[in-house]
Amino acid sequence: MQTGSIHGDFRYGLAQAIRDKVCRAPQITLIDNDLIAVHQGADTEQYSSIRELLETSRCSYQQLIDNDDLIIYLLQQSSKKLRQIRKQHPSAAGLIVAASVEHAYKIADLHKIGTLTPIKAPQQGI
Repeated sequence: MQTGSIHGDFRYGLAQAIRDKVCRAPQITLIDNDLIAVHQGADTEQYSSIRELLETSRCSYQQLIDNDDLIIYLLQQSSKKLRQIRKQHPSAAGLIVAASVEHAYKIADLHKIGTLTPIKAPQQGI
């Protein structure tokens, strides 16, 4: 490595963040759907789960996670669920897991363009 250059090869995972007390261990809430409709032109195909969609259609996992409409839907459903959970656990927070840095920017951009009502972070006592 050259002096004065940046070498970006650092990974900081969830397990380390929990050990360092940067964040707490998450309780994961999964989202699936019992009616998924895929529209192609005038045709619509329906699937009973994400698994069925991936196993029986030509839709790839990458196409699924890159779909703007689906990202927006999942963010809205996640926000709705977080609001519900915060009624009993006011300090609950959300975590979005992206497939890559590029994917994370895409999700952030969809959020920024006003597709969602922002959810305020829980207030911490001083």
